[in-house]
Amino acid sequence: ANNHLQIIVEQAANYSLYDLTGKVISNGKLIAGENSLDVASLAAGAYLLRVEDGTRHQIKRIIKE
Repeated sequence: ANNHLQIIVEQAANYSLYDLTGKVISNGKLIAGENSLDVASLAAGAYLLRVEDGTRHQIKRIIKE
């Protein structure tokens, strides 16, 4: 299983990771470029990752196997 989630952003941003019930699992800051989030402690399943850089935000569905 992949225990790290790679996130690449163009500029510094904030992220929040949610489960599908909307509960926040973790959140923090991303630096411009490549980031690696440790998701080893997450149970298998689907999650939503919200990334917000001040001018826009995006939500991605993440599957942990």
